[in-house]
Amino acid sequence: MPESLKNILLVMASSGFLVRPESGGHQGENKELWDQTWKRLERFLPDLKEELFPPEPEKPVVAEKVKEPEVEVEVREVEKEKEKEKAPETVDTAPPQVEQSNLADID
Repeated sequence: MPESLKNILLVMASSGFLVRPESGGHQGENKELWDQTWKRLERFLPDLKEELFPPEPEKPVVAEKVKEPEVEVEVREVEKEKEKEKAPETVDTAPPQVEQSNLADID
């Protein structure tokens, strides 16, 4: 008897009549059929529902990786290379030269 009942329930499920509420495919009569079927069967076959329709595993929440735009990365790398290539500016440490015309006026 249980094997025949299992086959009937599986045929009903595969044809779309017996659909679990979590799947979102329920509309009025189908939800009522699901609820009433298991209400009656759980009395004498309490493990049948879990055997035929095991609970769906919870979908893990996947955090999205925030990817930095490649263009910005390339621009930063180019800027860093330019800074490295720049030679340090030479600073003139020689004292300022005094013009000769100014010295003649001092004497």
